[in-house]
Amino acid sequence: MSLHAIAYASTAARDLSESVLDALVEDARRRNLEAGITGLLLWCDGTFMHYLEGPREAVAKAFGRVDASRWHHDVNVLMDEAIAEREFPLWALGFSRCLGLELLELVFARDDSVRPGPGRVMLRAFWRNCRSTAGPAGSC
Repeated sequence: MSLHAIAYASTAARDLSESVLDALVEDARRRNLEAGITGLLLWCDGTFMHYLEGPREAVAKAFGRVDASRWHHDVNVLMDEAIAEREFPLWALGFSRCLGLELLELVFARDDSVRPGPGRVMLRAFWRNCRSTAGPAGSC
């Protein structure tokens, strides 16, 4: 089976409440489990960074659904390519509001024997940018 990954950043709709966000994440986890998709979603001050990986057709179908969602706009695809292996094989959808330190430790865990793939590289860049633009209270 060939694996594929898509990563994008987008801007949340203004009326996206925390309860709606939680429901969207739970629905996506359920759908991802059914489709064999894994990945990670980061939320930072109204911006999403989402990395999906799995069978090519399943990832394309999931991204089509995400792209058409009314809960965000300005979807910018950052990556759309074949991958050799999954980067987040245990997460139907890892999720962080940029405060989940345990999740972030796993994302940024260093294993000097393995070179990070493109998904982790993009997520790290997103997280660093989020942290550098956070206000004095670390609102990100």
